[in-house]
Amino acid sequence: DAETDLEKQQAALLRLQGERKELNDRINECRGRKNEAVTEKGHLNAAYVKVRSEPDKLKKQADVVMAAAQALEADTDKLAQAIGLLDQDAAAQSKRRKELDEQRMDFAMAAERSRAQTESKERECDSVAKRLELA
Repeated sequence: DAETDLEKQQAALLRLQGERKELNDRINECRGRKNEAVTEKGHLNAAYVKVRSEPDKLKKQADVVMAAAQALEADTDKLAQAIGLLDQDAAAQSKRRKELDEQRMDFAMAAERSRAQTESKERECDSVAKRLELA
């Protein structure tokens, strides 16, 4: 019974490890997209500063660039929130993994104790059987 529980816990642990890897991959992807957005924002802000002193035609273009920069800032904020949530998920999974590891160790120790008790009982039975044979 303990071995079945141990196998179930090991399967759950493997599943959680896979989910954690997927979450870490997603975090890395989000971080990469955030870095790209920050870089793009810097380029757009630099372009905005350059064209700010130009005639009205260039001013309109700068307004478009600024709107794009603001949109990128909003995307950056969303990505930062997503990364925060993913970090929380990763922490929760890490905690769950630790709990499962501890439970696995408990089951393994229980199985070992059961094995030792079974061996002890078998030795007692063998001893009683020998005494009965001799009697």
